[in-house]
Amino acid sequence: MEHTFAALLREERLAAGLTQEELAKRSGIAVRTISDLERGKFPSPRAQTVRMLADGLGLDGPRRDQRERLERAARGVPVGTAPAVMFSRVRIPPTPLIGREDDTIRVADLLSARLSTRLSRIVTLTGPGGVGKTRLAAAAAARASAGFADGVRDVDLVPLQDGDEMLREIAHRLTATTSNGTGNGTANAAISNATSDVADVTDLAARIGPSHLLLVLDNMEHLIEHADLIATLVAACPNLSVLVTSRIPLRVRGEQEYHVAPLPVPESGEESESASVELFTLHAARRRYGWRPTEPDLRHVRAICRALDGLPLAIELAAERIGSLDPGSIVDALATASGALHLLADGPRDLPHRQRSMAASVQWSYEQLPAPGQALLRALSVFPARWRLEAMVAVGGTHAALSVAELVDSHLVQIQEGPKGLTYGLSQPVREFAAEELEQHSEAGPAARRMTDYAVKLADQAEPHLTGPDQATWMDRLEDEHDTLRAALNRLIADEDGEQAIRLSGALWRFWYARGHIRSGRAWLRRALAVLDARDAGQLADPKEQPEAASLARALNGLASLESCLEETAAVPDLYRRAITLWERIGDTAGSSASRTNLGMYEQFYGSPAAARELYHRAAEDARTGGHDRGLGAALVNLGQLLTRAGEDAAAESALDEALEAFRRFGDVRAQADTLGCLAELALERSRPRQARKHAASARRLFGSLQDELGVNQTWEVTARCEAAEGDYAGAGERLSKVVARYEELAYPWGAAEAVTARAKFAAAGGDPDLAYVLATDAVRRWDAIEDSGDAGQEARKLLRALEDDEA
Repeated sequence: MEHTFAALLREERLAAGLTQEELAKRSGIAVRTISDLERGKFPSPRAQTVRMLADGLGLDGPRRDQRERLERAARGVPVGTAPAVMFSRVRIPPTPLIGREDDTIRVADLLSARLSTRLSRIVTLTGPGGVGKTRLAAAAAARASAGFADGVRDVDLVPLQDGDEMLREIAHRLTATTSNGTGNGTANAAISNATSDVADVTDLAARIGPSHLLLVLDNMEHLIEHADLIATLVAACPNLSVLVTSRIPLRVRGEQEYHVAPLPVPESGEESESASVELFTLHAARRRYGWRPTEPDLRHVRAICRALDGLPLAIELAAERIGSLDPGSIVDALATASGALHLLADGPRDLPHRQRSMAASVQWSYEQLPAPGQALLRALSVFPARWRLEAMVAVGGTHAALSVAELVDSHLVQIQEGPKGLTYGLSQPVREFAAEELEQHSEAGPAARRMTDYAVKLADQAEPHLTGPDQATWMDRLEDEHDTLRAALNRLIADEDGEQAIRLSGALWRFWYARGHIRSGRAWLRRALAVLDARDAGQLADPKEQPEAASLARALNGLASLESCLEETAAVPDLYRRAITLWERIGDTAGSSASRTNLGMYEQFYGSPAAARELYHRAAEDARTGGHDRGLGAALVNLGQLLTRAGEDAAAESALDEALEAFRRFGDVRAQADTLGCLAELALERSRPRQARKHAASARRLFGSLQDELGVNQTWEVTARCEAAEGDYAGAGERLSKVVARYEELAYPWGAAEAVTARAKFAAAGGDPDLAYVLATDAVRRWDAIEDSGDAGQEARKLLRALEDDEA
C-alpha cells in the first residue's frame, strides 16, 4: 500500500494537532491551497510549497524522516506504509472502516515513538458498546506497527475471568510469531521461546524484557479492577506499549484515554451526507443486493441515524432490517415503546453474542455496574431527554451524584458541557433497556412520582422569577428541562391529578408565552383544567385553600392570555373574570391587578375602550395597594397605549414614564423593553423621530440581552418608521425589506404584513407608485392569508384602492 502526498499531508497535519487554518498561519500557505492539496487536486506541488508546509508542521529534528517522506511523495516517489497486522484473537469483520480516518491517525500518533512529546505507552479507547472501539484499535495498531520491531499481539479479554487468566493469556500470545512479520531477532526469539505459564506480573515482565512490542487488549471493562497489573507491566518493560479497548477507563497513571465518539449524524432538516448515513447505506446494500436509497429513503435514513445517535452497531443492526422493512417503517418502529431494543436484534451471527442485539450490548455494560449504579440507571429512564444534576438527585437519591460517575465512565450516560453547565442523557437503546429493567424491578411508579414532584417544584420555583431581573436565566432553565416538564404533565393528567396538573401548567404559562410554545401551552392548560372539571361533574372546583385557589386562578389567567394571543377570544373575558374572583377571595392584589390588566387589554381591542380604561385604573390601584411594582407597570403601560390611541399624548407619556420606572424598580427587563417601544411609538405620534429612534435603540439593547429576536426586529421596524418621518423613504424601505425577511424567518406573519404595509406607504410617499402598488397588493394578500380585518389590514386595502384609482 502506498501513501499519496495528499494523504501524508493530512496525516501529518492531524498528527501535529493542527487545523487547516492553523497550518496556513504557520506555513504562510493559503487555507484554500492546503484544502486543495489534501483533496489531491495538486498531486505534485512545488518544492517551495512543500518546504513551507514541512516547516509549518515542524518536521525537523526527530521528525526529519517525515519531512523526507513528504518530499518524496511530492516528487511522485512511492512511499509505503507498514504491512497489515493480522489479528488472531480479536475478530475484525471483513467490512470497510467508515468515518474513522482522523481517529486512526490520532490514535496511531499517540502510540508512535517518533513524536516523543506525544508518546503514550498506555492508550485506552473508551466509548459505549457498539461504537467501534475494536475496529479502530485494529486500524490504529496496523498504522503504528512499523514502530514496533517485535510486532503486535492481540488479546481478546472477553472469555477471561480474572487478572491471573489475563496474564496467562498475554503470555500465551507472546509465544506466537510476530503478527506483522517483522522482528529484531534476539528479543523476538526470547518472546517466542517463552511459555504461557507465568507466576505473576513480574515474571511476565521479565519475559517481555526490552522487546519493542505493541499489545492490544480488547474489551477490558469486566477486568477493570485488575488494571494495576497492566500499569505494572508497562512500567517494568521500557519498550512495551499497550492499546486497550474498554467501556470504562483504566484510571492508572500514564494512561491516555481516547474517547471514541459515535459517528456524526445530519442535523434535522440537513440534507448533507455523513459517515453514519454512509454506514447504513453500505450495510443495507449488503443485506439487499442492489438496494439504493431514493431521496425519500435518504430522509428516513438520516432520521434513523439521528434516533440512534450515530452509534455504529445500532446503525448496522437497523440496516439489517432493510431485508424486510423500508427505511420509513424502521423510523416508525423506532418511535414505538422499546422500539430500538426489539428492532435492533438478531444481528449477524459472526458478531460476538454481546453485540448481536442492542439489548445484549447494553446489558453487558449494565452487569458491570455495582447495584447502586444499576438502580440509578433504571431510575434515570423516566427522563424523556436530557436532565441536570438537580433532577438526577431528585429522582435517583442523594447518592446519585456519586453513582453517575460510574455511569458516565461506562458510557451508559452521556454527558454534555454547554454554556449553561452540564447536562446528562441516555441514548434511545439504553433508555429503553433501563425502562424495561425499571418495570421488572417494580420501581416505575415511585421513580415517575419523584420525577413529577421535581418538575412541579421546579416550575413553582421558576414562576416568580419569570418576570424579574433574572427571567432570562429561568426561561433558559425551563427550556432546557421542557421535555421533563411535559412528561410530568402527561403523567399527572394520565393519573387524573387535576390539582397538580393545574399547579404545574399554571406556573409555566408565561414561559410558554415568552418562548413561542403558545399553542402547545394552551393545549396543556385546557387538558389540565378539563381533568379538574371532569372530576367535579362539569364544574371547575371552587377551592377554599389559598394555594389551590391561587394555582387555579393562575391557570385560568394563563389560558385566557394564550387564547388571546391566538385570536380565539370567545372564552377570554369569562376566564379572566373567574380568575379575578379567585384572586379577590384570597386577597391576592398582585393576581387581581394582573388579571384586571389582561381583561382591560381584551376590552381595549375587542370590547369597550371605556371599560378598558376603568379596568386599567383599578388594576393600578390594586398594585399600589399591595406595593406590586410589576403589576403597576403592566397596568400603566397598557393605559399609556390606550391614551396614545385616544390622542391624549401628555397623559399617555406620564403613564408610560411611571410604568418604566416601576419596571426598573422591579427589574423586569422585557417589560422595560416593551415600555420603551411604546414610548417610541408615542414619540412618532408626536412627530419626534429623534426621540423615537433613541427609545427604539434602548429597547433593542434590552431585547438583545434576552435573546428575543422578535422584539429586536420590532425595534428595527420602529427605526424604519423614524427614517420615513425624517424624509428618508428609500432608507426606510430598504430597512423594512430586511425586517420583513426576519419576520418570515421567525414565522410571525402579522409583523411581516404590517411591515409590508408600511413599505407600501413609504414607497407611495417617496414618489414610486409602481412599487407602492406591488407592495400594497402583497400586503393585502398577507392580511387575507391570516384573516385579519383590523385597522392595519384595512389600511392596506384602503391604500391599494387609492393606488388603483390613481392608475385609472
